[in-house]
Amino acid sequence: MRLVILNPHANQCGNMVFNWLFRFPQHQKYTYLWREAPAQGREVAFLADGTQSSFYQTTLFEKTIARVPILLKLCTSLEFWLWKRLNAVNSQQHASYISHMQLNPDEDIVLVFGFTDFNSTVCDYKGIVLVHLSHYHLRTEKIANFFSRLSYGFVVAEGDVARNDYFTHYFPGASSKTYLLPFTFEGKRFKRKQPFQQRKNTCFACGPMSVPSSAAYVQYYGRGTALNPMRQALFDNQDKTQDTLATYIYPHAVAVEKMRKIQPGDSAFTRVVKRAFPAWVLTSVLGYKLPYYSFNIVEKYNQHMMFCTPEERTGIPSMKLFEGILCGSILVGIDDPMYTLIGFQDGVNYIAYKDANLKDLVAKITYYQNRPQELERIATSGYELVMSRFTPARVAEVFWQDLEGLLESFRRGRVKLNCSFIQH
Repeated sequence: MRLVILNPHANQCGNMVFNWLFRFPQHQKYTYLWREAPAQGREVAFLADGTQSSFYQTTLFEKTIARVPILLKLCTSLEFWLWKRLNAVNSQQHASYISHMQLNPDEDIVLVFGFTDFNSTVCDYKGIVLVHLSHYHLRTEKIANFFSRLSYGFVVAEGDVARNDYFTHYFPGASSKTYLLPFTFEGKRFKRKQPFQQRKNTCFACGPMSVPSSAAYVQYYGRGTALNPMRQALFDNQDKTQDTLATYIYPHAVAVEKMRKIQPGDSAFTRVVKRAFPAWVLTSVLGYKLPYYSFNIVEKYNQHMMFCTPEERTGIPSMKLFEGILCGSILVGIDDPMYTLIGFQDGVNYIAYKDANLKDLVAKITYYQNRPQELERIATSGYELVMSRFTPARVAEVFWQDLEGLLESFRRGRVKLNCSFIQH
């Protein structure tokens, strides 16, 4: 079996050219999918079909180059070439292709991501295609349309989207074709530095806050609805929750507005940039930082006994849930299958509260603030759970074994995908 990743240069599978060029913050959430493969004796290839670019983040690119297929293909070919050099990709270990016609349905499983528009002909592939739903609220209808055209399509997500109302509304009949692939982590950065009993007996709340404006999201939830409802509640009530929560949650729109504010000492060039250019220019050209990136998050995790990084209402947890645990802090999250299905247990290795219920969140934190010895036990159990099940090598191994079973069922004519991450 071989896993073929579609357009990795545009989908956080390593350093993306746009982010590298403009010094824009980036999370390499899916680099492990190909970095871990050679050591495990497995093969991962890339399909760069000229339809996606990391420059999709700019309106100018979307309205010019992206609208001319030939020009887009030329630019993305150059970008993919740069991406391979930027990430020191070994071409002998990872083959590259430009068309799904070069693949073998009996050997190759294709993985695509939902970050960018689906104008790829890979939807015509007669083999298995996995559609990853990271940030699927941004282009829900386009992703759903692409998925509906697949001969053998499966959904991959970091949460239990099969039970989520938003997902089932836009992906009717797909609940039985979902696969829960947990987040993993970058282990070198996130470490336990502070003894547990020397930490503040409070909960560090973190995460940027956005209000999506995409058509499908607005149609379903209404305009002005925050993607992470508890982040909104924590931000609005931070003055009332100071005894339990240290809130570092910032609305993206408010942060950008502050960056754009003209200061008395600003030069003429700076004033022009602030008024006329998109936010990423302010961070890359002027060197400004969004508030969320202005503090050391590793130090924050180590300063507090607990942490909270509220989930998306579309059924996806925060990618930071393992980072805090690795730093010796305790995850405080909703009582939901996105956690319990993969081994989290309330009061054992994390602290659970009722979804969208700020009062219950504060009550749970207050309860454990009076039981520091229980907190230390939970912190230890949480750390052991993550280190035993969710290291990059372990996640890659389990995922690969499940895909081998999927491909074998495809060859036999009875396609079925089992998820070994789910604890029965």
